[in-house]
Amino acid sequence: MYEDNPAASSCIVPPDAFIGLPPSDPRLLVPLASSRIQCLSFRLYSPGSPLGKLFKWCGWLAARTGLLNFAGRLRFAPIDSFQTTNNIQPILDNALFGELKCKWVRMLGKGPVAVALSLGTPDNCRKIAALVFDREATPLAFAKVGCTPQARSLIAHERKTLDVVRTLPLQHATIPMLLGQGTTGPATWLLQSALLTGRPSPVVLQKVHIDFLADFAQATTRVVSFHTNGIWKQLQRILKKPVLPIKSGFEVEKPFISELVRRFQASGTEETTKSWPVSAAHGDFAPWNMRLAEGKIALFDWEYFLPEAPVGWDLLYFLFRVDNLIKRKALEQIWSEFHSGAYRNMLDKWEKATGFQVPDRQFLATFVLLSFALDLVPRWVCGQRIDEDSTGT
Repeated sequence: MYEDNPAASSCIVPPDAFIGLPPSDPRLLVPLASSRIQCLSFRLYSPGSPLGKLFKWCGWLAARTGLLNFAGRLRFAPIDSFQTTNNIQPILDNALFGELKCKWVRMLGKGPVAVALSLGTPDNCRKIAALVFDREATPLAFAKVGCTPQARSLIAHERKTLDVVRTLPLQHATIPMLLGQGTTGPATWLLQSALLTGRPSPVVLQKVHIDFLADFAQATTRVVSFHTNGIWKQLQRILKKPVLPIKSGFEVEKPFISELVRRFQASGTEETTKSWPVSAAHGDFAPWNMRLAEGKIALFDWEYFLPEAPVGWDLLYFLFRVDNLIKRKALEQIWSEFHSGAYRNMLDKWEKATGFQVPDRQFLATFVLLSFALDLVPRWVCGQRIDEDSTGT
């Protein structure tokens, strides 16, 4: 057993049994538990494809009717029987996972608990996300657990971010509360309050989204010389590489991305000598990272938080991310539609609500699209020295 805390080692839990979904290549581990816990477990699963969404709906329906639990008792498996990448495989060790549960129980002051797990996206930043429930199926916490240096950086960054963002006067948002943090064996973890109330965010920006973005901008915006901006510096480091490190999934658009880089560099010198308004940004402001409840956005997954981003970043990020990942539009098509005025109305609404203006909309749109193609934000977060980072607030 992994032991880094003598008190935790005295807690012994039985091996956990899970139902792996999809069965052929599990991304979600649903515990053998009540139907309510199993239904809520699907909040961890956000597939992008229509087939994945259909599978999620069918799984949720099976959980609600009790069929999943019945079938699972015939086809359950212990946690250490699931095989995945080396980036998270150590977390699926029964002894380590049992120790994590013991620590969480002590930190939350409630037990026993049931835990649902999402196995994340296969890359160097890969982490396990978890929902922790008590015996009455009440969600107690949302957890992230990672082993790689990149995953540990993201968890540390989110931990620090939650402390900063909760101090801001945000009338139109609910922010998770930090409940605990620690290291167990090779794993670093974070516990925060689980924001599961309300309804899923639509994929179209509504007034509540704009109201939050206005609050966020007004609470954090300041004017700086853009060449001092951290994410800008990260992009410049990437562009100096002999080969563009294009993110997996965007390789087919390499000619367009290269042309976009050329245009960006041609205009970049002039733009970055200007004084730009910058504000804090969520960094992954997208429908799957929020819920709508009581006229507010319950906004979670703050690991890509940017203390200083060009104003309007979150707005364009939402619009472009939805078009790219949900509507399956190529970056070149998004760029073309931007030039045709497809996003102008939303930018106008944002500027009216915030009282700020984007100095150069084309420059900002180019920057956001390049952040997708070059995986810019996670590279910046994982590469920075978090303890020395300015919050910009």
